[in-house]
Amino acid sequence: MNRKLICLAAGFAALICSGQMTRAGVVLLDSGVGGHAAAGASYVNFDSLSIDNQNVGVAENTAGNGYITATFTPNADTATGTTTSYAAPYLSGDNNLHFGADPNSTYTGPDSTQYLTSGSNDGVPTGASIVLTFSSGSQSYFGMLWGSVDDYNTLTFLNDGQVVTSFTGTQIIASQYYGNQQQNGTVYVNFNSDVPFDEVKIQSSQLAFEFDNVAYSGLTADPQLTIAPEPASVATWGMLGVCIAGWTWQRKKK
Repeated sequence: MNRKLICLAAGFAALICSGQMTRAGVVLLDSGVGGHAAAGASYVNFDSLSIDNQNVGVAENTAGNGYITATFTPNADTATGTTTSYAAPYLSGDNNLHFGADPNSTYTGPDSTQYLTSGSNDGVPTGASIVLTFSSGSQSYFGMLWGSVDDYNTLTFLNDGQVVTSFTGTQIIASQYYGNQQQNGTVYVNFNSDVPFDEVKIQSSQLAFEFDNVAYSGLTADPQLTIAPEPASVATWGMLGVCIAGWTWQRKKK
């Protein structure tokens, strides 16, 4: 086999392998200040959720055709306002879109409604968590208003009790905004997955992980949400480009 065919074959093989690795699991679609949930999903704002003596709460979606069961461990709770232990997510732009807000107006300021918070005073990540379980079963899309994002916050997707993928605050927001309780510290995050997940676990090794306005669906998200290219895919396409450019240069030289 001549040199140009070997180069192209290697490039395409790497592309296939890279695609198999980067497509599997949950992918962060976008993470933006003032962002919003995907259209056509189920939406839960937790405004009426209360925790029973089994540390479980149930919140119906805004359409009234399904619900999320939230299971709490110590140092996790419902909350309103801001204290020394937690801070209300800071709403801006379209953060409230689909969650009962007037679509023709926006509100900028601390979330005045009930939200959920999880955190640990003892530095043990597994000591404080909220697990969201979907009544409709497996999902493909998940969105959430993530307040004052910290590098020690962890969001984990599970299926049948097995971890699918985890994300930390370091993948969500720039380091200079960690713990920012104003507008630049709160983002709306959207995720798609090509493998099913039936639970989402919110946990934090320190105080606190605050969130509200959850969206979910068994379908992929609104195609208007931009998917950033995976680094591995970019590198692979770059290698293919180099091969093709070299092949073209050799042809012109001949």
